[in-house]
Amino acid sequence: MTQKSYCNNCGSSNTLEDSFCSECGAPLNQGKPTTGEAKTITNRRVNHSKPIKKIIGSICVGLLVVAAGVTAVVIYHNEQTQSQETTAHEKFLSSQASQEKKKSSSSLSDYKKLQNLAIDSVDKAYNTKSSADISSAQDVISKLKKSDQAALSQRLKNLTDQISKEDDQTISSSSSSSKTNPQTSSLLSGYSDDQIEFARVTEAIVAYYKYTYQPISISVTKNEANHQVLPFDSSIVIPQESVTLSFSSDNTMAGTTTITYTSNHNGSINFYHEPNHYQDDRYLSDPDWVRQQSQEMLNDMTTIVIPTSFDDKASLIISKIQIN
Repeated sequence: MTQKSYCNNCGSSNTLEDSFCSECGAPLNQGKPTTGEAKTITNRRVNHSKPIKKIIGSICVGLLVVAAGVTAVVIYHNEQTQSQETTAHEKFLSSQASQEKKKSSSSLSDYKKLQNLAIDSVDKAYNTKSSADISSAQDVISKLKKSDQAALSQRLKNLTDQISKEDDQTISSSSSSSKTNPQTSSLLSGYSDDQIEFARVTEAIVAYYKYTYQPISISVTKNEANHQVLPFDSSIVIPQESVTLSFSSDNTMAGTTTITYTSNHNGSINFYHEPNHYQDDRYLSDPDWVRQQSQEMLNDMTTIVIPTSFDDKASLIISKIQIN
C-alpha cells in the first residue's frame, strides 16, 4: 500500500516521493508522513475552502450583475441623450420654419399697408387738390410694384387733368376780365410754352425727389428722335423726341440732378435719372455692358404727372432756365 503525505498548506494528498505539493506547490516534509492529528487539521482546512469558493463565486456573480446594470444605465442614458438631441433639433427646425413664416407674413402685411397708404394718399389728393398731396401720392405709388401702379397713377392723372381744366377755365376767365381788370394775370404770363413746361417739370422733379431747395441754375437740351440713353455709341436710343434737363442747388456735380424725359402729351412725362459722371472704364471698353446699362435705365423709367399747382414755385425759377 502506497504511503501518502498530506500538505500542511492545503491538505492535498501527495506521494512520499513528492518534494512539493501537486496542488499548491508548497514544500513537503519528505519521508515523514503526517500524523493523524495533522491529517485531521489538514482536512479541516480543506472543508473551510468550500465556503470561500462559494463566496468568491457569489462575488463574481454580483460583479457581473453590477456590470450589467451599469451597462444598462449607460445605454439608457445614451438613448435619452440622443432622444433629447433629436427633440431639440426638431424644435430648432420648427422654430426656424415658424420664423420664416412670420417674416413672409410680415412682408406681405407691410406691402398691404403700403397699398392702403397709396390709396389713402390718392384719396387725400382728390380732396385737397394740393400740389404737396399730389407729390406725396406719387411718391408712395412709386414704391409699389409696377403692376400695382397703373390704376393709381391713372387716378392721379385724371385729377391733374381736372385741375388743369379748372386752371384753364380760371385763366380764360381772367383773360376775359383783364380788359376791365388788368392786374388779374397768370403767374407765368410772358414766357414761352417751352419755358413754362420746363419750369413745371423742374418743380415736379424737385418735389418727386423731396429736395428742399430751389434750383439756382437750370439747363435744358432738346433731343431729336433716336437720342442715345447713354452718350456712347452702343447705347440704346429713345425713338421719340426727348428733353434732357439739369438743375443744381450749388452748381457742383454732387448738387446737380440730370433727367431725360419724354412727354405723354396728357399732362404726364416718362423720365429716367442719368448718372452724374461716367467714371467706369466699361463705358469705353465694353459695348455690351453699355447696351445693358442703357436698357436697364429705359426699363426703370418713371411716369409722373405735372400739375399746374406748382406754378407758384415755377414762377420763381423760370427766368433761370437756359435752353440749349
